[in-house]
Amino acid sequence: MIDVVLRHAAPIAAGLVVSVLLSYLVVKRLVRAVDRSIPITAPAGVDVTRWKRATSLDGGERNPAAWLGMMETALFFVCVWYAAYTLAAGFLAFKLASKWEVWQSILQVPDHLDNVDPLEYLAARNRWASSILQRWMVGTLGNVLCAFVGFGVARVLAGLL
Repeated sequence: MIDVVLRHAAPIAAGLVVSVLLSYLVVKRLVRAVDRSIPITAPAGVDVTRWKRATSLDGGERNPAAWLGMMETALFFVCVWYAAYTLAAGFLAFKLASKWEVWQSILQVPDHLDNVDPLEYLAARNRWASSILQRWMVGTLGNVLCAFVGFGVARVLAGLL
């Protein structure tokens, strides 16, 4: 038993490193591309600085979403390696429920803003919501794919040993 664990330790470690590194290098850029593709512009009549502060999270290099993404990738890698698909599905269900709660309870926006055209405000809210949803979807799918690539690397390496 110990020899099997030791024989697979290096491939698992390599696959995990590949998965997390890809998440950091690739998924981070994909999410930034989503940010650039959907500008969250302030509706006419709203101060641009206040709108940007209200609708964005600028954590720079300490962005918690990037760290969560790398941990998510590592979790998916481990789930695939050990065929723990129920754990992966449970995590995705938890993630979905968490996002749902944020949308339903925490992310409350006013129905209207004084001195702002209702259609202009609707368009701004739509852009913001689309950006949040697409960042979430691209990030999650990207992390799953990175885990599968790392898994493939680990399987190849395990076959060589």
